Amino acid sequence: TGACTLRRPRLSPHGRALATAAAHAEHRGATRSTMAVFALATVAAVSQRDILSNLTASYDASMRPGQALEGSCAAEAAPDRVNVETDVSVIHTINQVSKSYRLDGYLIASWSDPRLVFDASCQRLHFGAMKGLGIWAPQLNFPHARSLTVGGGSGKMAADGESVYIHPDGKVDWIRAMHVEMYCGGFSFGKLPYDIQYCDFSIASLGSSPQDLELYWLVSNEMLQMKVDADPFTSGEWAAHPVSRQSNQSIPILGIPPALRNPFGATSAVTMCFSLTRSSYTSSTLTILVAVLLVLASWSGFFISPAAAPARIALAFLCFLMVLNNLYAVYRSLPQLQSDDRVWLSDFLIGTMVFNFVALLEYAAVNAGMRLKANQISLYRVTQLPLSGSQHRARGAPPGQAPTAGSVGISRPGGGTHRIRAGLKRRSLPQKANLDKQDKPDKPASKFASSVQRRLADCARLDEVMRVFFPLAYFLYMGIMYAVLPLYPHNEGCIGI
Repeated sequence: TGACTLRRPRLSPHGRALATAAAHAEHRGATRSTMAVFALATVAAVSQRDILSNLTASYDASMRPGQALEGSCAAEAAPDRVNVETDVSVIHTINQVSKSYRLDGYLIASWSDPRLVFDASCQRLHFGAMKGLGIWAPQLNFPHARSLTVGGGSGKMAADGESVYIHPDGKVDWIRAMHVEMYCGGFSFGKLPYDIQYCDFSIASLGSSPQDLELYWLVSNEMLQMKVDADPFTSGEWAAHPVSRQSNQSIPILGIPPALRNPFGATSAVTMCFSLTRSSYTSSTLTILVAVLLVLASWSGFFISPAAAPARIALAFLCFLMVLNNLYAVYRSLPQLQSDDRVWLSDFLIGTMVFNFVALLEYAAVNAGMRLKANQISLYRVTQLPLSGSQHRARGAPPGQAPTAGSVGISRPGGGTHRIRAGLKRRSLPQKANLDKQDKPDKPASKFASSVQRRLADCARLDEVMRVFFPLAYFLYMGIMYAVLPLYPHNEGCIGI
């Protein structure tokens, strides 16, 4: 068939015995090799601890490396350089009210200690925690931290843990997981929702002066920018961008009694300024859009008949209350503001609320004008002019005598009189006087009052004017508000440590 077939050769009894002995020997050799590997691993583990024990036999952990080289704790010893870095995984829980934000990631510290140099036959020593190693380590902290959890421990942090690497040349790398809540004093909400916030982030060693310890960023600004460009820091509504970083900055020690401070009253720190930009205008833009739509809803009320009083009043009043509720929601999302703090979004909503209230007052003016107009018409209808002598004679009554109450004469242009039965009952003079007093509206007491009533009566046609003027005025207001937006207070950068 063209296929190759491999057959096991037949062995004699002596050959089978030799093959069995060889198989047993091979199995014993594999077992010895496995035992040798485990033995080497055990020796390596023991050797790592033995190497550290030998290195720390005469090691003084209370002295930094520079002082150890000098042989004493002299102040003129060269300062030690510690490189630090924060590998931020996420920035979250940015709270505008408390002016704080949270960071999750890793804190990395690296320094050189000549006392830890060992044979290069081992690549490096690795330990799970700094505690118990008996070597010197910088005491790093965050001056602006409200809460801080760094390194191993119990609970949640036990899973995060930490790692310590000691290299043959004496370099030490200390990596710890961190969860920190930082305070940001650079929040300014003048241009809300088009604001950009700036926050300072610093790491210092409060137990050492700048003459003892110098802190530097481990990663250059260019490399950090490349990392951020590849994987931006976003937190829902916000996006973080590094602005500047400074190394070996001397900052004053605050919050510590002078007696406990170092003689220089300052410490070395690394600082970073980053900006928080609203990457999503969803909430704020929705607030503005709803405000504009509510004004348009109030404007649509001018096309509703003034006779529909419940609909007109309810529409204007509900629009006013909804804008007021949005204004309160904006204030609740901000910290306590001072009397001179101006926020663009709140001012915009206040103006919008005024427009909705004007729509409510406009209907009150229209309703008052309608009632005055009806009053004037009623006054005109009930007023009776005296009849001429020809009209009296045409009605069969001598001049000077009023016609009977049973008929009313109306003269036509072509001559003659058309009589309309009114069906009025005869009343006594006191009854007629009372009827005239009740039916006839009050006459103005003066010419000024009469002029005011005529002007107010013209308000009945105010809807026609507001249909054109109201939207034009509101859009002009919006243009003015956006034009003055750059004049509202805002931060142009970090305020410093």
